[in-house]
Amino acid sequence: MSLPEKRRRLLSLKNTDYEQIDQIDFDTEKSGRGNERCVGEEAGGFVDDDDDDVNDFGMEEDSADNCLSSLKLLCPGALSCCLSIIFAPTWLFSVRMNRHNEAKLALNWGQYVTVKNTSGLFLVNPFGVQLKSVSLKERAMELRDEKLVDLKGNPVVCSGCIFWRVSSVKASTLNVEDVSVYVKTCALATLKQVVAKYPYSPDFEGQPSLQTEGEALGRELKLDLQKRLAHAGVKVLAFNMTDLSYAPEIAKAMLVKQQAEAMIRARQIIVKGAVDMSEEALNQLHEKKICQLSDADRTRILSQ
Repeated sequence: MSLPEKRRRLLSLKNTDYEQIDQIDFDTEKSGRGNERCVGEEAGGFVDDDDDDVNDFGMEEDSADNCLSSLKLLCPGALSCCLSIIFAPTWLFSVRMNRHNEAKLALNWGQYVTVKNTSGLFLVNPFGVQLKSVSLKERAMELRDEKLVDLKGNPVVCSGCIFWRVSSVKASTLNVEDVSVYVKTCALATLKQVVAKYPYSPDFEGQPSLQTEGEALGRELKLDLQKRLAHAGVKVLAFNMTDLSYAPEIAKAMLVKQQAEAMIRARQIIVKGAVDMSEEALNQLHEKKICQLSDADRTRILSQ
């Protein structure tokens, strides 16, 4: 609905019917969103179907929620309000600041009050309110040279990199002691569990292994780690293995083993090629009827 049509419908209402006014506002907002979606589709862009009041960090951006959060910070409880009125000059020292991509969790005498996720200056009741800052930026964490065991029991050295961010300020602050340490511990446990499912190298063609299934391992690591961190308010963006090698104590022995296996495969290829060549020669002699060979002659030719 266009703005002129909205004005005409509002002026045509003789009595103050708030339900009809609300319906007009809802129709106008709905039609505006539909037009924006059509423009985005015509331009070939991506149209986000998520809620409009949720930003990239999963934090609500609704103005009513922000106002309510500010009111809770000003008057979190009866005791804090009474003390702040009696000692009114303390309000001069109650100004706080939120940086971009930062949120603050408020506790009033140890009890959860609210989360302030908008940047800028704001007032906080000077009595009984404790603020805990949480960064909403994307973070990277590295697991370097971790000694693990593969499916066959061989010690291997793995390195990995985790990309993550906080999606719930309340859960990451109240459910775990230190979210960074918790993420690293869970990531190491996940890496050990996944590496133990696969051998270092495939024993036969098509067997999944740590050397060949890099992309699939990354997806599995990400999903398993996300399950472990769901209650901690953390969203895992990616979990990739960056390095893989045998442990130093068995590296030489495994190198000799790989060389022996390569030699055996090479000899198998040579033997198979010689047999195929002899068989093809006998088939051509038989098809072209150049000479008639008995079974003894065939055996003698193949054995040479």
